[in-house]
Parts: sequence; C-alpha cells; structure tokens
Amino acid sequence: MTFLCHVAKAQEWDAGNNGTSRQFVARDSVDVSLITCGSGNDLYARFGHTALRVHNYTLQQDIVLNYGCFNYNEDWFVMKFVVGMTDYLLEAEPYSHFIYRYECMGNCVKEQVLNLTYEEKVKLLSILSENLKPENQQYRYVWLYDNCTVRARKAIDKAIDGKAHYQLEENVKYDIHNLTIRDIIRMSVSDSPWVSFGLDMILGQEIDQKGDPLTLMSMPPLLFKGFNDSYIQDADGHKRPYITSTTTILPDRRPAEAATPLYLAPIGVFTILLLGLMALSQIEFKKKVQWWWLDVIVHSIQGIVGILITFLFFFSSHPGVDSNWLVIIFNPLAIAYAVWICRCHKRGQRNKLAYANMAVTMAFIATMIFCKQRFDLAMYLAIGILLLRAGVQGHFAYHGGKDKAAKKR
Repeated sequence: MTFLCHVAKAQEWDAGNNGTSRQFVARDSVDVSLITCGSGNDLYARFGHTALRVHNYTLQQDIVLNYGCFNYNEDWFVMKFVVGMTDYLLEAEPYSHFIYRYECMGNCVKEQVLNLTYEEKVKLLSILSENLKPENQQYRYVWLYDNCTVRARKAIDKAIDGKAHYQLEENVKYDIHNLTIRDIIRMSVSDSPWVSFGLDMILGQEIDQKGDPLTLMSMPPLLFKGFNDSYIQDADGHKRPYITSTTTILPDRRPAEAATPLYLAPIGVFTILLLGLMALSQIEFKKKVQWWWLDVIVHSIQGIVGILITFLFFFSSHPGVDSNWLVIIFNPLAIAYAVWICRCHKRGQRNKLAYANMAVTMAFIATMIFCKQRFDLAMYLAIGILLLRAGVQGHFAYHGGKDKAAKKR
C-alpha cells in the first residue's frame, strides 16, 4: 500500500505490498479513528468537519486523511462553487499539523477509535491508499450527499466485513427520527440568524423530506453521534460496538459570538419594515397620493434576490436549490415590473399590471400554506410586505389615483 502525504511537498509513504504490510498493520499496532471537528466562524466551517486518523504505533507515524481539501486559487472558484462544480481532494498530513491548525482556530476536536478487526484495518488502509493516488484524489463535491463526512463513512463501510447498523437515538432538542436536513442546518447556524435566513431562502422542498439515518449523517455532528450509537454485525451474526473509545482532543475555545439583537435579526428587521410600510401606506390612502418610488425600491430588491434564486434554481447542481418554491415570486421579472411602474409614472398612466401582481402574490401565499417546503418566519413577513404594496398598487389602479408629481401637472 502507498500513502501520499501532502504536507510541504508530496512524498511517498510505502507501507509495503511486498510483505511489509503486516509490519505496517501489525495486530494491535494501528488505531484508525474518526475525527470530528466542531463548527468554525467561517461559513464553510459552520457545519463542522470530518477526517480519518491512522496512528501506527510500531512505525511511529500519525496521519490524518482529509477529504475536505479544496483550492481557493482555482480559476473561477466562487462561480464553480455556486453552480455546484467544485472539486474537492483527499489529502494526508501529519496529525500534529492538523491538530495545531484547529487549536489555533479554537475549534473543538473529538476522536472515536473504530472497533475494526486486523483484516478490516488492512482493507481500509488499502482503500485510503488507492484514493490518495493522484488520479483518484479529486472528486466532485456535492454538499449534503457527497462531502468529506460521507466519503469518510463510505470508506469505513467498504472495509467492514459484515454490516454496519446505525442507531440514532433521540436528540436533546429534537426527535432524531423526525429530523430533516433543514432542521440540521438551522441547528448548525442558529447563532447566526442572517446566515440561517439566507440558507433557508435558497434551499427548497427537497431538504424538508424526513431524513433517513445515512442522509442525516452527512453532517459531522450526526455522524459522530451515529457512530456512538451503532454496531457492526459480522458475517457470522456476532455484534460488536462500532466505537471502542471516544476522546475530546481539543475543547471548544472559540470566543462566544455576540448575540444578534432581535431588532437586527431578520424577523425584527422585516417586522419593522412591514409596520413602517403600513404606516406609509395609510398616509398614501389619506392623501390620495401614490408614492411610486417606494414600489420601485421594493420590487428592485425583490428582483435582485430573485436573480440569485432563479440562477440557482435553473443552473446550479447543488441539491435542494432546484425545488425552491420561492422562485415563483422571487425572480428577475420583479425588476421588469419595477421598470413598468416607472414607465406608468412617467406617462401618467394607471398601473394595470397591479392586478396581476396582486394575483401572483396571493397565489404564492396559498402555495406557502399548502406546499411541503418550510419557510423562515421572517420570509412570511417579507411576503407580507409584497402583499401590502400589491394591495396599495391595486387600490390606486382601481380608483385611478395619480402620484404626487402627476397630480401637480
């Protein structure tokens, strides 16, 4: 077997296919562990990380194999990530380097030693060695379904001589058997309400399916828990625990993030906006003057958000984004509608498209009620704003109201 250790430069670690493999994987001389890292402050690190550790006591070699490596400097990296065309790599590095990096970041790191037989260890190291070859290192990263956590679990599963039975018990906050991917995402970013709102906005109905254990364990914290609760059933029917021991290598030392005040969180901001626009709409009704520029601002923002949602819906291969019901109301047509409002104002005409806008908004509210996609509470307030302004536009279109500038003429 051959390990390729990419630390300062690529170097070959020969564990031997010529009779030395028994020395490398001598009985009880090697521990193979699952390493689970806690969430970090960066967005890509919010959900934690999973790696594999191979500790050879005989040869005094301690290596971490990491399926979560990627190249920031790759051409068009951001665009490739948005459309789901990012390639990740399996790389190996000394355990001490890996731990030092996470110690500097203050992230929690836990280790679970796998309860593998001698033959299973040999097979797992053979699989990892094969994956470390330059022609096999790279894989197409698919968030949720084919990430660093899934790759590590699948490598272990392939090495097991028998069948792994994953038992996920009740979570402290949620019934694990009723969890969805959206629940896990919300739990992972609960301390960052705007991040939670943004992810909730771009991910659709697909992630609201009740998750099976393997799908749920695509997230590092649940893989960690899943391994603790699981067992391996050998070919002869004998059962053994999946894990022999669990150790906290590094405690979580990240400074606590300042809690976002309610009035600055999405639900607070949209509540203030909705109440403010309700007050302004009352003034419009009282003065019989329509402030067209207010609607231009609202629908321009709606259209800009819609460009992102529509682009992801049609062009991204990321799971979940192509089942997003929000594309009905958040799409680039909103910008065209804002231009139409400007045109009506300039010509002093009634906005006859206001009725269509009202119909679409009301139809989408019905969709929110009956579809299986779950929405952030702040999104209901945002749609409430659109409904309010649609009602104002419909009122003035029906009663023939003119804006202030038109009235002066």
